[in-house]
Amino acid sequence: MRIIEISNRKFYEYTGSLHIHSEYSFDSNGSLDSIIKCAQACKIDFIAITDHNNLTPKKLGYQKRHNNLFVLIGYELNDANKNNHYLIFNTNDTLPICTNPSTYIPMLKTQGAVGFIAHPVEKRLEKKHRTYQWLDWTATDFDGIEVWNFMSYWMDAIYSNKKLFYLLFPSKVIKNAYPEILKKWDDYNKRGFRKSAIGSIDLHSRLISWGFIKFHIYPHKLYFKSIRTNIWTETELNEKNFEQVILSALSSGNS
Repeated sequence: MRIIEISNRKFYEYTGSLHIHSEYSFDSNGSLDSIIKCAQACKIDFIAITDHNNLTPKKLGYQKRHNNLFVLIGYELNDANKNNHYLIFNTNDTLPICTNPSTYIPMLKTQGAVGFIAHPVEKRLEKKHRTYQWLDWTATDFDGIEVWNFMSYWMDAIYSNKKLFYLLFPSKVIKNAYPEILKKWDDYNKRGFRKSAIGSIDLHSRLISWGFIKFHIYPHKLYFKSIRTNIWTETELNEKNFEQVILSALSSGNS
């Protein structure tokens, strides 16, 4: 956190890592405790855990301040065809995956939930590997769009003719956001729908056991050193207000 003064107004800047999967996602097995510990070591101010269709971490009490780190708990919802992934916060219940985005987005909005479209555009040069894209662009009640997704971009890169390079140097995948995503985001704002933009890491932890040796394919630190989303707020975060302040900043574009 750092304090910035502009025209006699004090702002607090916090750095965050969004879209993180833990042991409570079917495709990740990293413990929440190890994720939190690494985020603290990387001097991150807040993280957002978004396991697939699972709010168990919130029910276990992980949404709180962990020393110098604020932990938000939401979840990632998808449709029955595994498309239209949506990051949902400020809710205590999960929806069935068969729900259509045109139905659940307005409903969640009326309930006070905050939501972001996740990895809306993916490109796999090898067609045998499927994409998980956002298809329902008639939606208008979402809060923002994930314009950058580290894991999604890395998956696109390794299924290309530079596979070996990106396997050895995964951080090199961070270049520019896809123009198609930026255009969609811009189009919504031009039409009068104020939509924010976030950058996420989409951390999926893969703990491998080889005899007595255990290691992650890519350590948490790699993700936490990649894409971050900072927020600016005139309110200092504390144990009671951090969820409301962080989500307000992210959804209103103060990031």
